[in-house]
Amino acid sequence: MAKRRKNIGRVKRYNHNFYRSGRTYWVKRILTGLLVVALVFVLGFVVAPGVLDWGTSFWYDTIKQEEHNTVQPTPSAESQTPDQDAQSEVQGESVEPTVEPAVPESSGYTAGSLKMLSLSALQSPESMEATAQELHDQGVNYGIVPLKDESGYLYYNSAVPQAAASIAATTIDPAAVAAALRAKGVQPVASIAVFKDPMVDRAMGIQYVGQDYTWLDNKAEAGGKRWTNPYNPAAVQYIGDLIQEAKDMGFDIVVLSGVQFPRQESPKQDFGDTGGRDRAAQLRADIAAWEERFADSCTLVYEVPYESCVTPSSTLGAVLPGELGMKKLMVAVTSVEPDEDAQDDEVSVTQEQVFAALRAGGVESIAVRDGVSGQVLPQP
Repeated sequence: MAKRRKNIGRVKRYNHNFYRSGRTYWVKRILTGLLVVALVFVLGFVVAPGVLDWGTSFWYDTIKQEEHNTVQPTPSAESQTPDQDAQSEVQGESVEPTVEPAVPESSGYTAGSLKMLSLSALQSPESMEATAQELHDQGVNYGIVPLKDESGYLYYNSAVPQAAASIAATTIDPAAVAAALRAKGVQPVASIAVFKDPMVDRAMGIQYVGQDYTWLDNKAEAGGKRWTNPYNPAAVQYIGDLIQEAKDMGFDIVVLSGVQFPRQESPKQDFGDTGGRDRAAQLRADIAAWEERFADSCTLVYEVPYESCVTPSSTLGAVLPGELGMKKLMVAVTSVEPDEDAQDDEVSVTQEQVFAALRAGGVESIAVRDGVSGQVLPQP
C-alpha cells in the first residue's frame, strides 16, 4: 500500500514579493545616506567658519603667550641710549648713508669745485661708482661729463635724428653716470660742443658762396674742419634738442663750449639768410633761444677762452661775453700768471680785473678751467 503523502498545505511563493521589497529597501537607504550627507554639508558650511575662527584665535593667542613668556622684550629705537646705538653699529653691518648732492647756489655753480671727467673712467658701473667715490672723497661738488666735443662726435646713443651720423664707436650711458654721481653727492654736469663741429650735417653747416660744398676753416689737406652755421634755425634747434636729452638723462647743468663763429672771416662764407643780423646779434639770439627754452629746467654755462674775456674777439662778434647774454661762464685759460712779456706801453690787466669787468657787464658766476690739466675751480 502506497504511503500517503502528508499534506503540508500550500507553499506560498515569495519570489515576486521578495525582490520588490529588497529594491525598496536599498533605495530608502541610498536616499537616507544622501540626505545625511547634505545635512552634514549644510551644517559644516554654517558652523565651520566660526569653528575655524575660534581655533585660529585660540592657537594664535597660545603661541603669542608662549613667545611673550620666553623672549625678552627688545628696546625701541627711541629708548636706546647713545652707548646702545654705538654698540649696535659695531655689532651690525654699518650702512653708508646716501649723500645728498650739493645744491647749486642761485648765482650758478660757484658753490664748490668742478672736475672734468674722462670717458675711460665712465665705461662700466664699477668704474662709475669708483669715479664718483673719488670725487666725493676729494670734496668735488660737480663732475663734468663730455657728451659731445669739438671732434663732432657724440659719446652716447642720441635719439636726435641729426645726430645719427655723429655717434662715436665707444659710448657711455649718461643716465647711469648721472645717477652714480648723485648717489655720492656729486652734481652731474654735461659738456656739449656747439658750433665747432666737423661731423655736422651739410645742411646745417656753413657753405661756400655759389657752391654746393661745406665751408672748411682751412684747406682739407691741412686739416680744415666744418662748422655749424649759427644763423641756421635747424642748427640752433639741434643743439637745443641735445641739451634736452642731457636734461632728460639727469643733467641739470650743461656747459656749452664753442658758442662762437670761426675766427676766419671770408667773403667765401655763405651763412644763408642772416636777417640783417651781425655776428654778435645772431649769437645773442641763439643764446636767448636756449635760455628761454630751459629757463625753468636747466642751468646753461658757456665756456669761452680767456682771451675773449680780455679783448673783444671777432669770434663773439667783437663784444665781451656778458654782452651776449652769457650769465654763467667757464673760462678756459692756459696760464693764470700775468703776461710778463707785455711791453711797457701796454696796460697789464690782472685776471681779477678781467673777472670784475665781466661781472660788471652782467656775468653772474665764473669758473676757470686749466687748459692743460683740465682742472676747474670756481672764482670767488
